[in-house]
Amino acid sequence: MKIFFIPSFKVNLFFLGVLLFHVTLIFPQCSPNESNTEDNSQNTLSNSKTSIPFSTKIADNSSKIRMGDTIHILIVLPDTIQFDSLAVWSGPEKLELYTQRVTDIFLDTKRLKTGTTALKSILYTNGQETSYLLSVRVLPDTSPLNFGYKILKVYPHDRGAFTQGLIYDNGFFLEATGLTGESSLRKVKLDNGEVVKSFAVPSDIFGEGIALFDNKIAQLSWQNRVGFVYEKETFKLIRKFDYYTEGWGLTFDGRNLIMSDGSSYLYFLDTVTYTITHKIEVVDYNGPVDRLNELEYIEGEIYANVYLTDNIVRINPNSGVVTAYIDLKGLLPENEKRSDTDVLNGIAYDVKQKRIFVTGKKWPKLYEISLVKK
Repeated sequence: MKIFFIPSFKVNLFFLGVLLFHVTLIFPQCSPNESNTEDNSQNTLSNSKTSIPFSTKIADNSSKIRMGDTIHILIVLPDTIQFDSLAVWSGPEKLELYTQRVTDIFLDTKRLKTGTTALKSILYTNGQETSYLLSVRVLPDTSPLNFGYKILKVYPHDRGAFTQGLIYDNGFFLEATGLTGESSLRKVKLDNGEVVKSFAVPSDIFGEGIALFDNKIAQLSWQNRVGFVYEKETFKLIRKFDYYTEGWGLTFDGRNLIMSDGSSYLYFLDTVTYTITHKIEVVDYNGPVDRLNELEYIEGEIYANVYLTDNIVRINPNSGVVTAYIDLKGLLPENEKRSDTDVLNGIAYDVKQKRIFVTGKKWPKLYEISLVKK
C-alpha cells in the first residue's frame, strides 16, 4: 500500500464522497434533482397507481451506449395483462406512442442528449396507469482532442492566496480566495500581483468561485449553500442567494451563471432570481467527468479545472461533451513548490487580446499560456 499526502482541504470529504458513492450503488436513492444512475441498467418504479408488474430494461444491459447507437429496450409485462397503450417520454417530450402491444422498443440515441436521461414509460391498461423510469446514459462517439501548453509570460502571484476563482478585467484580476476564516474577494494588478482592494468574506464562510456580470460579482461558498452578489467597483454586498448543492466554480456565458459542485454536473442559474434553470452532465468518450472545479467561459466553451489533477477540460455548454483535455503538468516547477503549495486552480481570459491565464492555490506565479495541440 502506498501512503501519500495531498495538500488540500477538500480532499478528505472527496474521498468520503467516493465511499458514499459506492454505498449508493448498493442502496440506490434518488432525489428530485439528481439521478444516481451509474450504468444504463438501473431502473426505478415511479408514480405507479397500480400494482401491475410492469418495467423496462435495456436488452444487452450495456453501460456504454454512444450517440448514434440504437437502444433496444425490452418491455417486461406478463402476457395475461391487457395492453391498451404505452407512451415513452424524455422530460416533456413524447418519444413513442404504441396503441398495440409491443415487447421491444428500438430508440435512436440521436433523439436523446449525451449524459444521463430518464426515460419514463407510462402503461395504460383497463383504465389504469403505471409508470416506470429507465435511466440511460449516452456517451459521445468521438474522443476529445489533447493539448499541451506553451508559457508566454510569467507574472507574480500571492503565495498566500488559496485561489478559488479568477477573472481578468481591464488589466486587473478579480480573485476569490478560500479557507474558512481566510476567504476574500480581491482586485489584483496583473503586472506585479499587488492587491489594490480586498474584501474579507465572513469568517464562517469557505469562499469559492466567482463570476463577473452586469457590473456585479457573484461569489459561491463551499458548503454553506449560499452565494453573495457584490457591486463590482465597491465590493459592496448587494444580496445573497441559496442553492441546494455545494459551490465550487462559477462563470458567466453572457446569459447565465454556470456553477460546478465537484460532481460531473454543471448548473445554469438565472441572473435575476439566481435559481437553477437547468443542468448538463459532463461526459467524455469513457463516461462522466467529475471533480469539475474552477470555471471560465472562453470563446463559446466552458473551461474547467479537474480537481486533484493537472488537467483542464473544455466543455460544450449545450451538450456537456468534453471537446478537449489540456495537460498542464509541470507548469509550476518543483523548486517553486513548498509544503503548502496546493493544486492547479484558476483560469482567466482576456477577451480583447485573447490571452489565457492560469494559476493554482498558493502558487507564487501566474502564467499566460497558449495551447499546443498534441
